[in-house]
Amino acid sequence: TGIEHDELGHPAYTPENHVAMQTKRWAKLDPLKTDLVRHELYGDAQPEIAVIGFGSTYGAVREALALAKAEGASVGAFYPRVLGPFPAGQVAHFTANAKRIVIPEVNFTGQLARLVRGECGLQVESHAKCDGLPFTADDVVFSVERALSPGSQMKVSLQGVEKAVKVDALTVDLAMREPNPVLLSHMTNFRI
Repeated sequence: TGIEHDELGHPAYTPENHVAMQTKRWAKLDPLKTDLVRHELYGDAQPEIAVIGFGSTYGAVREALALAKAEGASVGAFYPRVLGPFPAGQVAHFTANAKRIVIPEVNFTGQLARLVRGECGLQVESHAKCDGLPFTADDVVFSVERALSPGSQMKVSLQGVEKAVKVDALTVDLAMREPNPVLLSHMTNFRI
C-alpha cells in the first residue's frame, strides 16, 4: 500500500518509525556485499586483463578467455549474480593487479561500466554493443586483444577504420580494414 508499518505490522506514520523500518530493511542487504556465492570468478584470480560482465555476455566471455589463456594471456572474468548491493570489495580484489579492465555489455549506454566506475572508482573500458545481436567469442577476443595492444587509449575507438566517405548529407560510409564491434557505441561519445 505504500504505508509504513511498525514491527507488529500496524500502520505507523511517524518519521522515527519510518527511519527505523528503512534501516532494518536496508541492513538485510549488508551480508550480500561480502557473500562469495554472489558472483562467479574464472580464469586468473587477479589477472592483468580483467573482464567484468553480467548476463548474456557470459558464454562468449568464457570462450574468449579460454582462447586468450591458451595463448598465454593473464586474463580472468568476474560475473556478479546481483548488482545491488554491488560487490565492490570483491571487484577491487579481482582487479588489484589489472592493467586493463574490460567490460563487454549488450546495451547502448554502458550501464555496467558506469556502475563499476561509480561503485569502485576504477578506470574501465566499456565495450557496449547495441546492434540487437548477442556478443560472440570473436567480439570479446577482439576487445581483449585490443586491450593487450601497446598504447591503446582513445585511438582504439576507431580501430579498423580506414577512411570515412560522405554519401549524402545524412550518410557516411566507413571503409574498414577490420571489424570493430563497438565502433558505433564509441562514436556516440565523440564530441564535435
